[in-house]
Amino acid sequence: MFSCTGATPQEKAEHSVEMYMPSYLDFPKSYEGIEFEKLEKDSLTGNAWHISHMYRSKNKKGEIAVAQRVFFLDTLFQVKKVMTLKEYSDLIAPKE
Repeated sequence: MFSCTGATPQEKAEHSVEMYMPSYLDFPKSYEGIEFEKLEKDSLTGNAWHISHMYRSKNKKGEIAVAQRVFFLDTLFQVKKVMTLKEYSDLIAPKE
């Protein structure tokens, strides 16, 4: 849990995602954060926020790869759901 009272919502979200990454990756020690996009309020999944994060880590084959995921967080900035960019794009695409 992130307890710095002076931290911005963006900083809280970034910290939460960074703390979540070891449980998400096949090779946690290979994780290297590259970039976070702007934290946004979420109106699609029932979560409070979402943030996109680009990172480098070893994949299942043990090769270093760059990936980007969208992380959905609750009001306490705990990660509740993770999507690929394609899954997120499909979610926000207009329905015909």
